[in-house]
Amino acid sequence: MSAALRATAVFASLLAAGCYGVENDLESDTAALSASEDGATSNVGSLDAPRGIEELDGFLLYWKQHSNWEQGACLELRLRNTGCAVENWEVALDLDQQLTYWADEGGAFFWPQGDVVLVEPESSGYLGVNESTVFYFCAEPAVRIQAFDLRSLSTDCGDSGSSSSSDSGDDGSTTDDGSTGDDGSTGDDGTTDTTPTDYSGRVVDGDIQMIYNYDELNTEGLNCYDLTFQNNGDEPVTMDQVAFAMSDAVVDVSNPETGSAYVTADGSEIIYAPDTGARWIAAGARSDEFSLCWTPRGGIESMTVTVVD
Repeated sequence: MSAALRATAVFASLLAAGCYGVENDLESDTAALSASEDGATSNVGSLDAPRGIEELDGFLLYWKQHSNWEQGACLELRLRNTGCAVENWEVALDLDQQLTYWADEGGAFFWPQGDVVLVEPESSGYLGVNESTVFYFCAEPAVRIQAFDLRSLSTDCGDSGSSSSSDSGDDGSTTDDGSTGDDGSTGDDGTTDTTPTDYSGRVVDGDIQMIYNYDELNTEGLNCYDLTFQNNGDEPVTMDQVAFAMSDAVVDVSNPETGSAYVTADGSEIIYAPDTGARWIAAGARSDEFSLCWTPRGGIESMTVTVVD
């Protein structure tokens, strides 16, 4: 499997997990890293080149080693947008080997798993034309960036949910539509994938983003989704209710595992009210995942969060 396809596959699995803060066996303590006090000068394991550039449709990812030690290295990464302005981007870094130790150095939120690291912006994630954002991490062993996969909620080109992947070992790039399904085009095996693209995704209102992923069709004939909220702001938020604007008119909705929900008379919105214990989300934190079911099966176009002052 090519590096781009592997990155895309892992990216999809992270999205399908309902949240990115997955449990793994990585050490995430700076003390676990065995750097010397002077930044160490010995060789850096597999890192036989101190820097590299990966290209993607409209994006450049520059990475370089800025300190190293015998077992690992710290990397500086700069994502530059040379295409349309994007909002709420997220990147999956495809590494050349599995990580054993890990420490964030800042500039973004990181969720490492195996040989893939998911990166999300610390703020709204707006990246204009010819603008750059810089982030850092340290890891053992020293790793190389083989490729990256990028997904953004919206661009000023008029599209949404776009996704691409880079692969330095192929023809330069591969693209898909950024969702769990694809666009119904004919695949390599001659079959046609008719899976809609709105079964999983994310929506944003201010500092709050919500990730939803299709789970199953339950015994009541409702399509169930796993949902989780992320507070990207600098202050805690207490949600009173959330209005989800639906891509298709909803006929019926179930009460979720936590809180309550109902459909508006015209079916255009689902109104969700979390239980008292689920309303508060600390700055930079994620809510617990919960299930919400509705029919017919479809996506969420946007949301409006009402907060408690």
